[in-house]
Amino acid sequence: MIIFGLLVVRDTIKADANVDFNLKDGNLKGYKGNSFVGGIIVSLSNPYWTFWWAVIGLGFLGTFNITFATPIELLLFFIGHELGDIIWYLPISIFVYLGGKSLNPKIYKYVLIVCAGFMIIFGIYLILNIFISPP
Repeated sequence: MIIFGLLVVRDTIKADANVDFNLKDGNLKGYKGNSFVGGIIVSLSNPYWTFWWAVIGLGFLGTFNITFATPIELLLFFIGHELGDIIWYLPISIFVYLGGKSLNPKIYKYVLIVCAGFMIIFGIYLILNIFISPP
């Protein structure tokens, strides 16, 4: 977290504050297909998604005794997890979209620096917490 926070601060300071956040069709590069399918592909190819399901997800399944022998429970667990993601990420994505369109780029730069500062502070706290009160 500390390294990522420092990289955000460095890149934000280097970046031009007068960036235009409005996309024009001629400037788009990369994936131009269906965004829903693109989101599925990105999620499945994300190593953290696989790691979460291999560690945390399987732990939950074991704790609650959910297996392929109980397909209804397995389906409900998966649907509940995905609904939780939608409930959490939908408002966040809407706020980011609306904020990026309405926020002054110079203010946005300072918002990024403040958020990066919190990441750095939280990373330092987590490291110190291990030494102050080990698990």
